[in-house]
Amino acid sequence: MGKKAQIRMSESIAIMIVFFVLLVFGIVFYSQIERRNIGVAISSSQDLKAVEVAQVFSFLPEVQCTKENIVINNCFDLMKLESLRHWVDPDNAGTNPVEQYYYPMFLMSKLTVRQIYPDAGEMVIYDLEPPGGEWTKSAATQIPVSLYNATGDPVAGRPPFYAFGYLEVEVFSK
Repeated sequence: MGKKAQIRMSESIAIMIVFFVLLVFGIVFYSQIERRNIGVAISSSQDLKAVEVAQVFSFLPEVQCTKENIVINNCFDLMKLESLRHWVDPDNAGTNPVEQYYYPMFLMSKLTVRQIYPDAGEMVIYDLEPPGGEWTKSAATQIPVSLYNATGDPVAGRPPFYAFGYLEVEVFSK
């Protein structure tokens, strides 16, 4: 009876070892899948934050085009953009009271308006990039907009005109 009991005990131990090895493999596999899913969720939330910042900026009265006090959708006034750019001066990063007003809306981000047609150009409106390398990830989004130049081009004798461009929003995160 002693040998049969030892054999059965060895079989039970071998089955338990196989069970625990399979359990460890299952836990490792599950944790890798969850880590990947969490990475996708974080990336998705970063993209949503970039879209949210773009929408907030697009609906600011400080930049919207108006005609007889009626807002024109997806249109930025270039004179208003230039004024806002000077108010939110990147040389005074963190100390400018106007920048502190806009920080809760724009967070750590870079807002650039790029004109494509008829002339190419770009204007960085808000640029609060994180210092050093602690914030490494960024999510960017572009939204097409119409750009209104109320002064036209006095040198070329051009009347006020609309141009085509896009708003590029880059939001930084850790």
